[in-house]
Amino acid sequence: MGADIIGRRYAFNITLLLCAIFAIATGAAPNFASVCILIALMAFGGGGNLILDTAVYLEFLPGKYQWSLTFMAAWWGIGQMVASLVAWPFMAMYSCQNKLDCTNANNSGWRYTFYTLGGLVVILSILRIVVIRLKESPKWLLSQNKDAEVVKVIHEIAQGAGKQSSLTLQQLESFGPVRQVSDTKQYHPMVVINHIRGLFPNRRMGFSTFLNIASWALIVEHDMQ
Repeated sequence: MGADIIGRRYAFNITLLLCAIFAIATGAAPNFASVCILIALMAFGGGGNLILDTAVYLEFLPGKYQWSLTFMAAWWGIGQMVASLVAWPFMAMYSCQNKLDCTNANNSGWRYTFYTLGGLVVILSILRIVVIRLKESPKWLLSQNKDAEVVKVIHEIAQGAGKQSSLTLQQLESFGPVRQVSDTKQYHPMVVINHIRGLFPNRRMGFSTFLNIASWALIVEHDMQ
């Protein structure tokens, strides 16, 4: 929802940084309650980035290649493997063996794991901003009637692929502007409210939205246990 307001690029980078910051903060949590809260906030950033991964991927691809989105699921397994390999030595070397004698001094493996993984995401976030720069989605720019930026991004994508695009600003503008649902300014609070209302347009859609939110909440709760 936020990505529809501020754009895919900013939302993508922000969610990555949120995930990294709260992961590191989790490692420094003083008690179990704060661990739960910080993990929930970390999941908020990670979950938002997960959705943006698919959205950005689809919006940069022609329709006939969008089926390849299925292969992105493989990255889940790779990510879990990397996280497990990072956690393995820490948990094996710095975990208490007896729960009756388990203190912060002899049970810091999970903290080191969060520090390391959070730091890794911080590094990758910085690389995403300064090295592998994500271009704004042409579809989002088009929805905001930023035709000149759309043409610029399309030409940059084509150039990066060793191709040339014949699209011109005049051609794009000849189709007219994108009609907005309302005249509300982009960053007005009503924009957020309108987006939320879009999830509950009728009883059936509202029930579907509720089930979707509930299912993910149960998944997060199960993972935390």
